[in-house]
Amino acid sequence: MTHDARHESPDHWKNRLSRFLVRLLLPATLAVGAFMPVHADEPAPNEHTARHEVDFMQHTIDHHLYGIRTSELCTQRATTPELIELCTTTAANQQAELDQLQSWLQDWYGETHEPHLAQSQRDMLAQLETLSGGEFERSFLKGMVSHHVVGIKHAAGCEAELHHDELLTACATSVAMQAEEILTMRELLCDAYGICSLELRENPIADSPADDGAAEDAAPEDDQTPDDTPDDDPDDDTDDDDMPDDDTPDEGDVSGDGGP
Repeated sequence: MTHDARHESPDHWKNRLSRFLVRLLLPATLAVGAFMPVHADEPAPNEHTARHEVDFMQHTIDHHLYGIRTSELCTQRATTPELIELCTTTAANQQAELDQLQSWLQDWYGETHEPHLAQSQRDMLAQLETLSGGEFERSFLKGMVSHHVVGIKHAAGCEAELHHDELLTACATSVAMQAEEILTMRELLCDAYGICSLELRENPIADSPADDGAAEDAAPEDDQTPDDTPDDDPDDDTDDDDMPDDDTPDEGDVSGDGGP
């Protein structure tokens, strides 16, 4: 099915995101209430859950590092006051979450994990560093929208696999904060640059900033989800219409055209 996202109003997109978040956050909230208090230094009671918690925290730590680095760059390159404020808040929020996850990883499992960037992320940061002014702001906003969507979808199964109630609460809180920031960033893109929808690209990193206008006029791709997100489970009963990213680019795009 081809989905023409160009004609969606901001209110329609907000309603779709809200429906998705209700489905995502309600199970996590109920799961937190169902847990008995867990001693702060105890690992999960079985090996499978313990391994999942460790993997989840390590993945999230690395994911947050990219958000922190790009947001810090934004505070230096952006000129729009609202965007500078958002970048400052995003960097602080993700740094606080990263520090907390590192602490829990050590307390519960005796493990340390130094955050690192994949080569593709280092390349994307290097490309962002070549941009300035409005070109930087457009590319940063598109990229961070996609980054947050990936983070939200990564957290979608936390209520089923995590044991510690502190981690469940942090998971739900992180999703809510990222969702609010997505709405703010999309509004900034729409109000400041007239980019009120985002097109999914198969290989956005290869696109050129000079193609921005053409990408906005291009017909959107068929409904699909980013290749790097865990959304291919055939047993997943989530309605695609409730997912917030059917018109959202992959996390890798830092170009000025139809993706972050």
